[in-house]
Amino acid sequence: MLAIQQYFTQLSNRAEQSFHRYGVVLRGNAQWQIETMESFCHAINPNRVFQLGGEPLPFADKFVEKNKGQRFLGQECDLLVCDFRSGFDANSFASAVGCLCGGGILLVLPAEENTQFWADVWLHQGLCQLIQVEQNSPLPQVTPSTLSARHVYEQQKMAVTKVRKVVEGHRKRPLILTADRGRGKSSALGIASAELIQTRKLRILVTAPTLATVQPIFDHAHQHLAGSELSKGRLEAGLSSIEFIAPDELLRNKPECDLLLVDEASAIPIPMLKQMVSHYHRAVFSTTVHGYEGCGRGFSLKFATWLKQERPGMSSFTMQQPIRWNEGDPLEHWLFDLFLLDAEQDIDADFNSEINLQHISKQTLVESPELLRACFALLVNAHYQTSPSDLMLLLRDESIQLYASFVGNTCIGCLLVVREGELAQDLVEQIQLGKRRPKGHLAVTSLAAQIGITKAAQQSSLRIMRIAVHPDLQGRGIGQRMLAQLSQQVECDFLST
Repeated sequence: MLAIQQYFTQLSNRAEQSFHRYGVVLRGNAQWQIETMESFCHAINPNRVFQLGGEPLPFADKFVEKNKGQRFLGQECDLLVCDFRSGFDANSFASAVGCLCGGGILLVLPAEENTQFWADVWLHQGLCQLIQVEQNSPLPQVTPSTLSARHVYEQQKMAVTKVRKVVEGHRKRPLILTADRGRGKSSALGIASAELIQTRKLRILVTAPTLATVQPIFDHAHQHLAGSELSKGRLEAGLSSIEFIAPDELLRNKPECDLLLVDEASAIPIPMLKQMVSHYHRAVFSTTVHGYEGCGRGFSLKFATWLKQERPGMSSFTMQQPIRWNEGDPLEHWLFDLFLLDAEQDIDADFNSEINLQHISKQTLVESPELLRACFALLVNAHYQTSPSDLMLLLRDESIQLYASFVGNTCIGCLLVVREGELAQDLVEQIQLGKRRPKGHLAVTSLAAQIGITKAAQQSSLRIMRIAVHPDLQGRGIGQRMLAQLSQQVECDFLST
């Protein structure tokens, strides 16, 4: 194990020098994996070790189950161990990786290769792009880094200034603050709140889907306010305070405040956001741009467009410089490629041409990454709740089928559909009696149970899960043409949504 200790020492030194993060896949039997991880810890002595999935390891400071990675949000670690042998949750994994700091190492314990599901093939291909350390095999080379660690805070300082201006400037000029993970968005909100409280008496309300999501805001404000008292969901500093309130309670009671901070706003329904804009005239709406928290870009497409019309004096700012790691971080690039989190689709075709709807198999998607990227980009843009787990579900669930619409070779729209119906008579009767609720079959069971249309559950149908058309081409009837072509191509008794 001496050679492995030396190898991990070299790799850790490279990571620390560049302030980058690296992923390592440990391929071997369970005993060898444990001994290798112990050698790593002995060589590096990391301060904070987090573990996702598997059985808790003795050297892990914090452990969560495979599907609970979101519990690491707002925390930081130097070593992240992810055990995929008992299963894989894409959203959970993506959240956990965001907590790994620059200079840190991700260790993956992979499941046995499985070609039964195309999602597993896709994941295996992705893991092969990381550093491979295999039992009884030569260790890979570690090339010295030419980068030096540097911490860039210019954009964070600009964000702090813009948040302060919402309070210090004119009313009805809200701010939209967006950032990817690791850009210091939460710390900017906390620092700005602290600086404002240092100059005046303020009541700041913070709302978000969960308190855990915004805990870093309170922590950073507490660090910058000497003598402040921090409790669960509340910080007090003299006559000023920062308080957490759930979105529904906020709109139900409409408490007064000097500044409203709405974090992870894209996870809050747009009608609720509009009510907040109407009632609170000094507000900041912040959100993560990509899908780590299960939110896509519908927030930017719909809410931001509406806000510009409703509040012409509004401003927006995107934090691009990473704080938690250095620019060009290889693990961030890898994660974005694995889950297509930065997928975008450019349009440059002649759209007066005929569109052609085609069924795309899961094998074709995995073997044609650019086509998968184009289709997923449309889904991300069309639906604010598109997440990494949706990509894996698309590739895994055989009941979900993808149809893509093309003009020439350009994908301009897609449909996600699921087959339903053809249920046995006795099962339909059990559904109507409220005794059975078979998985899936959402539309036909509703028709049978709530309206009493027994035949609907016995017939063959296709339920449209999602329909997506490129934003630049919406309003031209393309979606209707896609549905018309779908009904001509598939054999079923009816379509549902």
